[in-house]
Amino acid sequence: AEIKSSDLKSGDLDDVYFVIAQKGDNFNLIRLKQPKMDLSEFSLATRKYHAQELFLYAPRDLYRPGETVNINGLLRTNDGEFVKATPVKVEVRRPNSRVFKSFTWQGDDTSLYQSEFSIPKDAATGSWSFVATLGNKDKFVYEFQVEDFLPERLKLDLQAKDNRIQLDSEETPEITIQSDYLYGAPAAENSYDASTSIRATTFLFEDYKDYEFGSKSYYDFNQILDAKKAKLDANGHAVLKIANQWQDTQFPLRLRTTVNVYESGGRPISRKVTQYVWPYPIAVGVRASWEDEDQDFASPNSTNNIELIAINQQGQRIALNDVEVLLIRENDRRYWHWGDDGWSYSESEKNVPVFSTIATIGKQSTAKVSLPVDYGNYRVEVRDAQQRLLSSYKFFSGWRWYDAQNQKGERPDQVKLAWMADNVTADADNDLKITAPFAGLALVTIESDDILWKKSINLAKAEQIIQLPIAKDWKRHDIHVAVMVIAKGDVKRKHLPKRAFGVIHLPLNREHRKLDISIENPAKVLPETKVKIKIKANNLHNKATFVTLAAVDTGVLNVSNFKTPKPHEWFFAPRKYIAEIRDMYSLIIALGDGKSTHLRFGGDEDINRGGDAPQSDVQIVSLFSDKVA
Repeated sequence: AEIKSSDLKSGDLDDVYFVIAQKGDNFNLIRLKQPKMDLSEFSLATRKYHAQELFLYAPRDLYRPGETVNINGLLRTNDGEFVKATPVKVEVRRPNSRVFKSFTWQGDDTSLYQSEFSIPKDAATGSWSFVATLGNKDKFVYEFQVEDFLPERLKLDLQAKDNRIQLDSEETPEITIQSDYLYGAPAAENSYDASTSIRATTFLFEDYKDYEFGSKSYYDFNQILDAKKAKLDANGHAVLKIANQWQDTQFPLRLRTTVNVYESGGRPISRKVTQYVWPYPIAVGVRASWEDEDQDFASPNSTNNIELIAINQQGQRIALNDVEVLLIRENDRRYWHWGDDGWSYSESEKNVPVFSTIATIGKQSTAKVSLPVDYGNYRVEVRDAQQRLLSSYKFFSGWRWYDAQNQKGERPDQVKLAWMADNVTADADNDLKITAPFAGLALVTIESDDILWKKSINLAKAEQIIQLPIAKDWKRHDIHVAVMVIAKGDVKRKHLPKRAFGVIHLPLNREHRKLDISIENPAKVLPETKVKIKIKANNLHNKATFVTLAAVDTGVLNVSNFKTPKPHEWFFAPRKYIAEIRDMYSLIIALGDGKSTHLRFGGDEDINRGGDAPQSDVQIVSLFSDKVA
């Protein structure tokens, strides 16, 4: 069934609280005000959709007080097509958010907007912002820094040996150093030094940033190793070897090596390399359900859930059987005592195991463990079948205010989706690979701000390739394909129905709208001379076009790590998935035996209800004296 706002009397879905479905004597309902499904596991874009897009760009994002700033804008539709220029309101804001300058921005006949303004010599340093507001109130912001900086004169490249970022605990890290002057000559005989910061880490890969690996309370190897000052060779080259002092680490460590190469005047150019030390070939990550609700602690006197995943050093999910999960209550108490120096207090620590279980971590699924907790401090220890301690997760269980507005829904089992090509072709069928945790009925929809296409497909096996039709008139970049896979339960075996969900962005093919640009420029340029730059668009096909060109000192760009603006990537980048999914799967109750409860002990009925009285012979001592003179 499909319901649109126009079908409602009020015309507003915000006025709807329930969706009720009925077939014969059976009915069910979904509460539209309940928390939406948690899709935080999916790599989805966060940029909002706008009918018109204003691409703001500048030659750099770092300026000194007194310099001139040039910022341009290109107004196009959501799909990068031409749209007539309209007036744009602009505010240039200081770091304290006060308006430094405001004006109405007018575009030319190609909808290009150009601006130029000077920063005062006594301007406040910090983050400035160029805020452009369209007529429909959509805002676009370009941020730039104003700082008293000096351009770099050296470039410095650091490379780990064999590009290894994930290291075994027995390895000795090596960092290759190569430094050259920006005009080309090597930094021959320049001095350099380095320091390596060693800390415990719970972060190993960006893909699993929501999980904690190892222990955040592990301090056994926290230290800073300093390398003695040395000189680069005649080619500006050196190899830095870091002495291994962490062979016996129990949990993952982060090595952050900072290398400083000094210019002839003594100013350092710094770069960093971060590596991670693994005590074992595998690592187990822990994610708590209360952290998904933006809470710092668990709920006491109830059951709280955690999820476990296992990965290898390549960042791949792996299966892990016979995982022991031990819940320990940490009873820390302070007590006062009198000593030679007067009153003082000491601490006593008593760790009490309160719960344990054996879990199985799947290659594509997490292991969900329910922890019964009271008020207090707890620690979860995770061990593999060899009894190696892989993770130690500490948390606090306490009360908090209930906030219904910020509650999050259940996180579904994940359906992996992958396009069989880098881009999809319009007006044709395109292949999508579905990898579900189980076979079943797949509800496939193509959505933007409305449902564009839908179909029910029976998946005979968990992994299958399906074909989806892509219409020629789909010219939005917030289109996604959503797949809900449902498998029915088994009443006799008391198996619940299964539900899994997956979503992926639909990447429209826009390669034909990307210009193939080549630039020819002289290798060397003398000061105070004019330079001729030859620009060629190899696939322009005699279409009228224009170009803006910027030449900026690399030493300035390196300070802020400036990235060259790319309009093709920006206009056709994925937009936010705006659908909010709600269902009643989390309310399904597991099938039980359904037997009546029997009184096992206690109670206050008379003994005549049947049976013999239990043996309870005991001598009671209770003496009481009369009044004694």
